[in-house]
Parts: sequence; C-alpha cells; structure tokens
Amino acid sequence: EIIKSRRLGKLILNETFETEKYGKPLKLINILNDTPESKKWSDRDYKIGMRKFSEMITVEARKGPLLNLHIASFEPEFCSDLINSVILNLEKLLKTFKLSELLEKKQYIGNRIFEVEKSLIKAEDQLKIFREKNRSISFSPALLLEEARLQREVEVQEQIYITLKSELEMAQIEEFEDISMVQVLDPPQASDDISTGPF
Repeated sequence: EIIKSRRLGKLILNETFETEKYGKPLKLINILNDTPESKKWSDRDYKIGMRKFSEMITVEARKGPLLNLHIASFEPEFCSDLINSVILNLEKLLKTFKLSELLEKKQYIGNRIFEVEKSLIKAEDQLKIFREKNRSISFSPALLLEEARLQREVEVQEQIYITLKSELEMAQIEEFEDISMVQVLDPPQASDDISTGPF
C-alpha cells in the first residue's frame, strides 16, 4: 500500500536519475513525462507521472513480511537505481510514521503522568490528614480499615506513576534509536528483461 501510495510516489518523482536515453541527470517526473526541459510541474503532470510510475512497479507478496519488488522500464540500470530509490524513500517514510506514533504516545503518556501525579498528591494528602486527625487508631478497627484503604490508594497511584514514567523513558529511547525499518534480502540489480528486484 505504501509503495503504491501517492505520498511515496511524489517523493520518488522528485528524485534525480541518470539514463542513457537523456544523457543527463533528470527528475523522474521529467523522465516519465518525457519532458526533459521542464522545471515546473502542474498537478496534472504529477498525476500522469504517478500513474506511469505505478504501472512500472510490481509488488509481489511472499511468505511472511517478504516482498518481491520489480520495475520494468526502458533501461535496466535505470530500473535498478529506481528500486534503490524506492527502498530508501520507503525507509524514510516508515521512520516518519513511527516517529509520529511515538510523539503521539509521548504526548498521551505526558498527559496521563500529569493527571496521575495530581491524584497521587491528593491521595498522599488525604492519608496525611487522616493520620494527623487520628493519632491513636490502634484500638479502632474502623479507623485501621480506613487507613489501610487510604494507604492502598497511595500505593496504586504510585505504581501507575512509576509505570507511566517507565513507559515515557522507553518511548524516548525508542525515538532516538536508529533501527532500519526495511531489510533488503537481495539488493536490486539490473536484469536482461528490463526489470529488477526483489527486496
């Protein structure tokens, strides 16, 4: 879905490639629309370019998360370079999605920490006030039960607070981890039938 998406397509269309046919580096949109001299492109140009790019590329699902990616065009080396660009831009896009999810998660956890901290302070204050008002509760089962209930509430809020702090720390670590989102099993290579793949 992402490989065939307009978002990835637009990124690829703005990438520069070298071809024997044109003899100089050109943006993919120029190559696909056969407009080597164009410097500006309309929405229609992008739509035509994206349709042509989508028709060139074939994605075959294999077992598990593996995919075969093939591109057919007029030059084998151009196809190989194009697939490399697709893989690199796919990686960037997936990292962007992951970062966006992490930022949302951090925002949610931060809000929850703020709420739980207020609840914890309130529970601690209630327990403190109760103990100050009832200094001799040893002989009152009702007061002992009330103290135990207040103590439990403090402990529950403490555990939630600690868990949220731990989750926030994990999210911050994950945000700065540089983990590859795409693993290339077989790198792209030019082939005689003017297609290339898989990854």
